[in-house]
Amino acid sequence: MSIDDKKFKCKQVKKLILIMKVQKWLTISRSGTAKISVNRPYMAVDEIAVLLSLDIPDALFTKPKLVAEIKVPETSVTPEQMTAEVTDNIAEAIKSVTGLEMRVSVVEPEEE
Repeated sequence: MSIDDKKFKCKQVKKLILIMKVQKWLTISRSGTAKISVNRPYMAVDEIAVLLSLDIPDALFTKPKLVAEIKVPETSVTPEQMTAEVTDNIAEAIKSVTGLEMRVSVVEPEEE
């Protein structure tokens, strides 16, 4: 091995990537107010709840703020069920805009 080869030899270093896993409930009322809670919320008649599961890389906290926009088209609103295709589309839209992978799932409401 020549001196020039030694000069440009690099050591490969693996970088540790830390991921924060967060799971919270987002409750939104018809008037647009929103709140986040740890436990499944009790909802009023005019409220919906969405379980958010986020995997957030530690590096995200060193960058400018993250903005996510989620649009649910009127055609996807069904009173009884939401198809896997709709939840996949939501997750894919978030990934294409932010690069973050999200799991979107439908949780059946508890009967009172």
